[in-house]
Amino acid sequence: MPQASANNFIHSDTVIFGTDSGIHYRDSITGKLTFLVSGAANALRFLATDAAGVPIWTASPAFTLADNQVTFQKIQNISSQTILGRNTAGVGNVEALTAVQLRTILGLGTAALVATGNLSGQIPLLEAGNVLNASVIPALRSHEFVQVANAAARLALTTTQVQPGDEAFETDTSRTFKLIAADPSLSGSWVLVSDAVLDAADIQSGVFSPSRLGTGTANSGTVLFGDGTYKASPSGKDPLTVLASTGGTLAGNNRYFANHTVRSSNALPATAAQGDVIEITDILGNGFRITQTTGQRIFLPTGEGTTLGVSGFIENPLGDGITTALSKHCRVRLECIIANTTWLLTDQSAIVNYV
Repeated sequence: MPQASANNFIHSDTVIFGTDSGIHYRDSITGKLTFLVSGAANALRFLATDAAGVPIWTASPAFTLADNQVTFQKIQNISSQTILGRNTAGVGNVEALTAVQLRTILGLGTAALVATGNLSGQIPLLEAGNVLNASVIPALRSHEFVQVANAAARLALTTTQVQPGDEAFETDTSRTFKLIAADPSLSGSWVLVSDAVLDAADIQSGVFSPSRLGTGTANSGTVLFGDGTYKASPSGKDPLTVLASTGGTLAGNNRYFANHTVRSSNALPATAAQGDVIEITDILGNGFRITQTTGQRIFLPTGEGTTLGVSGFIENPLGDGITTALSKHCRVRLECIIANTTWLLTDQSAIVNYV
């Protein structure tokens, strides 16, 4: 089939059309059909020429975009303060990120939302010299220790000079006071915290509470014993009592003189503590007797003892002229070895009888 060439004349009545085998034109006058281009045309082909210069339909090549050729101007428009990224899980299209999403991606805490500065709610920064601004540093409370001449000078201190917690030392008494209230001019605003000399005045003023030192009553007639109790102050010896001629009941930790013309009969105390002591001395030689109550007994150093109960007793001999010399100035000493009931004759200066 002939091909179209420069010599072929295509006039106004010529019709160009395509078929599966190529592009043709038909002369409307003669009806002659002539090939222009061989091969079928479609969307994947374009018109080219072969090596002989003959037009042909050929396959479209794969088109690519060279690297670094797309500029920012070629990207779609975005709003101001927009950051591009991807928050959705997995691989996918670029997304515009919110501020909250960006903080999460960057791992920023709530401090990222706080402004810097020296006002409340702001984050202070180090200034020149690597120091904080003075406005963000709390005032420090110092402890003042002032020295004054005496109590009057201490009470004359002002609130500018001392505040609660400060201390004042009085040079005349060597005592230190602490301010516990706002007004230093009031005696009640101060408490004594130390004293160079501890005396009774300190205890009575409350510096040292007697109740914390021991139990019992602390006064001028008592002393603090090693067991932590206040007891009557000892005189250095047991009290001395002259026995009545009619007799009576003895008491522990007492000394007695039998100074009468007839024998004196005296009963052991019904109540006595272990260690209590009784001493009796016969001055005139007229004798004395120590009787017992129910359940009581007196033992001698030899191991012998009186009869148990009210029928038992000890006595020195009567002053009958023969034994008077033996009885005169006779002294016995008894010590309670079992509370209330049992006594031991620990000392005697002359003969004693027992029943």
